[in-house]
Amino acid sequence: MKTEESRDTQTGAVRLRVEKTRPEQLSRVLAIYEYARRFMADHGNPNQWGTSDPPASRVEQDIAEGNSYVCMAGDEIAAVFYYREGEDPTYREVEDGAWLNDGPYGTVHRIASAGIVKGAGSFCVRWAFSRCGSLRIDTHRDNTVMQNMLRKNGFTYCGIIHLENGAERLAFQKAAGTGLVLEGGGMRGIYTAGVLDVFLERGIWFDGVAGVSAGAIHGCSYVSGQRGRSIRYYQKYCRDKRFMSAANLLRRGELVDTQFCYHEIPERLDPYDYEAFAESPTRFYAGCSNLETGRPELIRITDMKEQVDVLRASASLPFVSHIVRYGGKKLLDGGCTDSIPVRGMMRLGYSKNVVVLTRDASYVKPPEHVGPGHVLYCRYPRFMAALKHRHKTYNQTIRLIRALEREGRAFVICPSRVMTISRTCSDPEEIGRAYELGRADAEARLEELRRFLEG
Repeated sequence: MKTEESRDTQTGAVRLRVEKTRPEQLSRVLAIYEYARRFMADHGNPNQWGTSDPPASRVEQDIAEGNSYVCMAGDEIAAVFYYREGEDPTYREVEDGAWLNDGPYGTVHRIASAGIVKGAGSFCVRWAFSRCGSLRIDTHRDNTVMQNMLRKNGFTYCGIIHLENGAERLAFQKAAGTGLVLEGGGMRGIYTAGVLDVFLERGIWFDGVAGVSAGAIHGCSYVSGQRGRSIRYYQKYCRDKRFMSAANLLRRGELVDTQFCYHEIPERLDPYDYEAFAESPTRFYAGCSNLETGRPELIRITDMKEQVDVLRASASLPFVSHIVRYGGKKLLDGGCTDSIPVRGMMRLGYSKNVVVLTRDASYVKPPEHVGPGHVLYCRYPRFMAALKHRHKTYNQTIRLIRALEREGRAFVICPSRVMTISRTCSDPEEIGRAYELGRADAEARLEELRRFLEG
């Protein structure tokens, strides 16, 4: 579940923040490393860095490559560390143990405190973990101070690795715990908004959230902590032709008015809390479909305003939406290739997942007619193949989720009765009923959910 730290929190009376190291800070950083070498020697660890590690050339290289970070306390550097996401060659083999998972990870090296703020080192590793969700670190056997700090922050000892020079190091990892997976479904997704508002009221948080289409739309308001926002603006604007209408489709070639839904509403009419989203340690992913590969993509969003096109892509239904181009990829609604991205979350290291569905437990998806797809998407045969087999993919995922549920690795909340609300409903009262059903179903399962999260 979600921790209470943010990327910019209070530590005592000093507010800390992390930023990339600037070249002009080199002399101060080297002085901090000198202080750290003396500190380690005084605490029974004279051999890890000896009298010269890390050398100035290594630190300069870290800065030039953009992998050196400083933890700032006001205008002072409280700590320095190396952070990078991606494979570390020295971590390929582990003796007398194993990593917690084989998913993507970040690495912290060369962490050193200036000794001016208590807890600066912990702040740095929490910051790094909030960025990647799976963090690996190694340390010297004699560095008991570092080992205690890692265990205090939830790291698990995984075995022994060897550096390039053959030196032995103790390996630790912290992996993301519990994820929240949100199915889409157009206006059916307001059911999910009801569930999420109950979570907010009861203080139930997660390490990561993955939403598809409407699940992503409502999930981002959950991450920003804006209880009631989804039902408020859905009921207010559901009959506004700019929100969703055939008139939009005729005039613009899209069912929804992109400017209205993704800019006017969140930026002016019902403001979205971009700052709260950015500061939340909960990682947020939007599920999209890659037209060229025909594969699902879980794209991490860290800045909702700058990356709003990822959210838009996740909810861009085929046939009634323009293709969204982002990061060199052509994207559409994530539900076309993976409506419920529980596999993706597991690959990212989320070992337990709460899954919110917008179909009742008896639902089995039937084959769907792909309509004019052969004409509209003739350049994307892999995407068309995914559309044709969408019902098989969906039903296989449901079977997987039920198996995970039996194993205690998934917890499912779904409508307790068949919902009749349509994908394009514009009736505020019917939208309200679907939302209230989500609230009621979540309230009814709270005690079971808490046991799952605490188990």
